[in-house]
Amino acid sequence: MIKYLANALIGGDGQIEKRNMSWNMIGSFLYALASMVLTIAVIQIVGEDEGGIFSFAYSTFGQHMFMVAYFGIRPFQITDTRRRFTFGEYLRLRLMTCGAALVAGLFYVTVINRDYAFVKAATVFLMVAYKVIDGFADAYEAEFQRDGRLYLTGKSNAFRTVLSVGVFLGCLNATHNLVGSCLAAVLAQLAGVCLFDFSVIGHLPQVDWEVRSGRVGLLFKENVVLFLSVILDFYIFSAAKYAIEGNMADKYQAVFGAIFMPTSVINLVAGFVIRPYITKLSDQWERNALPEFAGRQSSRRLRCWQSGVPGFSEFRFSQYYIRKLRTCCGNAVWRWCLSF
Repeated sequence: MIKYLANALIGGDGQIEKRNMSWNMIGSFLYALASMVLTIAVIQIVGEDEGGIFSFAYSTFGQHMFMVAYFGIRPFQITDTRRRFTFGEYLRLRLMTCGAALVAGLFYVTVINRDYAFVKAATVFLMVAYKVIDGFADAYEAEFQRDGRLYLTGKSNAFRTVLSVGVFLGCLNATHNLVGSCLAAVLAQLAGVCLFDFSVIGHLPQVDWEVRSGRVGLLFKENVVLFLSVILDFYIFSAAKYAIEGNMADKYQAVFGAIFMPTSVINLVAGFVIRPYITKLSDQWERNALPEFAGRQSSRRLRCWQSGVPGFSEFRFSQYYIRKLRTCCGNAVWRWCLSF
């Protein structure tokens, strides 16, 4: 059955560039949509206090631990078209960073914030686990892209998001139990990685599982600055949320999270725009095909997208979001907005 699933996901070799574009858009859209919808849905189902706990756990500390697991290494991996490092070496480093993120999450809720109530501590740690699994899956999805099959990354992103978010919201709506629903989401995320990443990777012919002596340490050294950059960048991005967590009640985290959400979604979408082009452009650069690199249609299209999409998206999405904020989040959020 797993073999049939893998063959269905991989498909044939026709129209790969078109499939790369379309599935990347689908997966990216669903991932960004889930980031926007989840906190609002939790507020509606279990209230502002637990909504605030979930907002901090999912989009702030959980996402920060995703950055630890992610290590900033994906751009390096997908542009390693000469295959200086094997997939086995990337995976070994990712296992180490994921373990470090889980340990940091456990330390955060048991030592740094030992006064957390059970619901808050469990929710934060479970969302760390959820995001760490996402970071681990990213190692496989980066390898799909390095192999020229970005559509597999898009499919995995789309199907894992639908599965885990569907399970989470279904459990939460049925039980109104935030901790149990977070646990169900973690299990669904694990199942998604098994179904849509583990099942596929073995069917790609160029994947090399070898781990050579000293190469993981060298890979760590070459990416440590990227790691520091993504950790510090996300801390700056989330500093206001950490300030609210340290000084205000949980419900204000929910309020601020709802207002701040368009910025997070636009930030995600802007990052996804470049993804379909970067491996092909890297290959041209490595081959020293500079005229092709500079004049290629995809390169010109990328410059156009990068210059136009973030600003236009911010304008249109903010218009829509402001109209919907009161309907989705309730009067408390709206009154808080109007107080400024």
